[in-house]
Amino acid sequence: MDFVKVVDEITNRISILQKDYVLFQENDRKEKRIAEKEKDRIALGLIEILDLLQSEIEAPDDLLRIKNAASRKLQNLFSEFELTEISTNKLDELKPGEFRVLESQERQEMMICRKGYRRQGKVLRPVDVIS
Repeated sequence: MDFVKVVDEITNRISILQKDYVLFQENDRKEKRIAEKEKDRIALGLIEILDLLQSEIEAPDDLLRIKNAASRKLQNLFSEFELTEISTNKLDELKPGEFRVLESQERQEMMICRKGYRRQGKVLRPVDVIS
């Protein structure tokens, strides 16, 4: 190859890289906009729950109504994000990483202190137990 062909090839490759970079930047901006919209949607869901928790309690039945409404809204958010509770029906079948022993005591059964959750198969928070 002569010098002119080499320069042309390098120029061509630089041009392709510049176009790819512009496309990458556009895609990055688009992904950020989508992520921001998703954050806004989550924030609005949390605001609704906060509104419920801050509403006036005039009668004992109001407390139960507010608790149930907040619980339903959180369950809906959990569902949207594919958050599932780690089943504790058979504690002896929990796998390592799905539970955390907070304390060991002489007892016949494990006691659940806090529920655990996973998202798309990944443990986000293990079940806390006392064994």
